[in-house]
Amino acid sequence: MATTGYRSKPIKTDEEPETVERLIEAAASGLTETVRQLLDAGADIHAADNAALHHATWGGHFETVKLLIDRDASIDAPDEDGGAPLCNAAWAGHKKIVELLLDNHADIHAPNCEGPEAALRQASRCGHIEIVMLLLEKGARVYAGDEESCGCVLCGAAENGHVSILELLLASAPDLAVSQTFALSKAAANSHSRAVKLLLTRVNDNDEVVGLALVAAAENGHTRIIKLLLHKKTAIDENNAAALQAAARFGHTETARFLLDYVGDIDEPDDWGHPGAALREASGNGHVETVTLLLDHNADVHCEDEDGPEAALRAAARCSHSEIVALLLGKYETHELGAIRSAVTEPELQEYINVEYKKRLGQAFREATRNQPGIEI
Repeated sequence: MATTGYRSKPIKTDEEPETVERLIEAAASGLTETVRQLLDAGADIHAADNAALHHATWGGHFETVKLLIDRDASIDAPDEDGGAPLCNAAWAGHKKIVELLLDNHADIHAPNCEGPEAALRQASRCGHIEIVMLLLEKGARVYAGDEESCGCVLCGAAENGHVSILELLLASAPDLAVSQTFALSKAAANSHSRAVKLLLTRVNDNDEVVGLALVAAAENGHTRIIKLLLHKKTAIDENNAAALQAAARFGHTETARFLLDYVGDIDEPDDWGHPGAALREASGNGHVETVTLLLDHNADVHCEDEDGPEAALRAAARCSHSEIVALLLGKYETHELGAIRSAVTEPELQEYINVEYKKRLGQAFREATRNQPGIEI
């Protein structure tokens, strides 16, 4: 296996494996004269998916890359991950090699497994602003992504909070529909407030992408980002409820507390139409503080899912979250406990209910007989 400073890849060739391996190792280490000698001796420059050029490119070995290009290495041949040498040089931050490849007519729009414009995408993702500027000057396009927003050039920069790069990309693509990408959600999920503010200037009020970003921020407990998004998003809709459910799922209690003021119904159903999603999510995932918050705001303990009523209780019992089970049972009237004892089928839940029901009956008996003479308590 040939090794570079960046990564290792298996060599796939049946032609002179020892010679091929020596060529790739020399290229990966920047041993230009050794590479020259091996090529002069007949080593196949295209062997193992053009691996010599790829490894030299990853390693940032300018003179070795130049030699391989001069010897007619396939300048746009993809590696095992689908990336051309230009993509890999941009990813690794080797500007001089990017310039060298472009000067030798490398395809600036070459794709990788994520889609076209791979070089610009990887340079943007990794924060290599000089390479981004160079690629834009040479005609790289700010690709918005396909119908799933796969391959969006903005997304990597947004995800990593590279605001200066985002500014360059947006300025070079004034007609790009940011609302059709996941860039805002990526920035929101990673709490990059400056990136969020910048991207919000390119979307409309109450755009669906703002709601998606709201959910992404809630999943990660970024209340500050949620406040920014809600300044843009004035309508109270299902995305606000989805954000509350996301905060509840991951136990972000303070985020959930903030969102309660922006939700029309605390028991808003989930995507499948089952109400009480927030309480179910918090209960099933063992978030005691979040469950307490929701119960204090009158969340319905009888919420249903596809298996029937008492879904929050069943979810907590299934995962042995005994403290949450106790919190939920505390909201049931004694006669309700009696009614559901025979209705539930899960043994673990039946046991919890029986213990609580018997405790309630005992308390009721003691209260009833407290002041009656002749009865020992």
